[in-house]
Amino acid sequence: MRRLIVRRLLFLAAFAFIGGLYFWGTIDAHQVNLRYILWKHHAWPHQRFMLPFLSVDGEFTMSLRGKTKAEIQRYFPLLIRPELAITEYQRTYSQDMIWRHRDYLWIGDSDYAIQFEDGKVVYVGPIKG
Repeated sequence: MRRLIVRRLLFLAAFAFIGGLYFWGTIDAHQVNLRYILWKHHAWPHQRFMLPFLSVDGEFTMSLRGKTKAEIQRYFPLLIRPELAITEYQRTYSQDMIWRHRDYLWIGDSDYAIQFEDGKVVYVGPIKG
């Protein structure tokens, strides 16, 4: 009888642990989303769902300023030059980027980009018209 109770308690604890990991890994808040926090510390690969968190996580975004292209590539492995834009959205805004001779790189196929001046990051976030 005692073994049965211990097994059920262990099963319940394991279920609660797995459920907690799932909850903390999918919650829509940059302060507690486990995958986003691990990504900021280079312990989780970059995923597209993390990009909107950059708009609200000002402290982290500010910490990216001043980094070089090589340093920023640790966070965003797929960076695309404006002339190689993938999506229609990127192609539309890339014309303005190229025309103004700014140093931008798109983050994958998203609407987010990184602006550089003198080889250092000055802006990370969405490109809006």
